[in-house]
Amino acid sequence: MMPAFIAVFIGYYAVARAFGIEMPFIKFMVLIPYVLVISNLPVAFGGYGTTTFAWVVFFSDYATEEQIATITLFIPTARVVIRAVIGMLCLPFALKDLYNLPEKKAEAQE
Repeated sequence: MMPAFIAVFIGYYAVARAFGIEMPFIKFMVLIPYVLVISNLPVAFGGYGTTTFAWVVFFSDYATEEQIATITLFIPTARVVIRAVIGMLCLPFALKDLYNLPEKKAEAQE
C-alpha cells in the first residue's frame, strides 16, 4: 500500500514540475500529504477551494499566484475526468452483473 502512496506523491511532483513549480524534492514529499488531506476535505465542491488553499499555504514560496491558480484548477479537473473514464470503462461489466442479478436471485430462492 505504501508504494502506491509514494507513486501518487511522485506523480504530483511531476505535475508540479510540469507547471513550473520548482522546489526541493524532499520538502515536496513532506508537504504533499498535508496538501492532499486538506484538498480532500468535504467542504468544497470537487475540492476546488480547498486545493487552492492548501497549495497557497504550503507552496507559495516556490510558485507564483498564476502557477498555483493553474495547477489547482488542473488537479481537481483531472481527477474528475480520470474517475469518469474509469467509470465508463467499468460500466459495461457493472451492467452485465446488474442484468444477471434477477437470475441469481431466482436460483437462490429455489
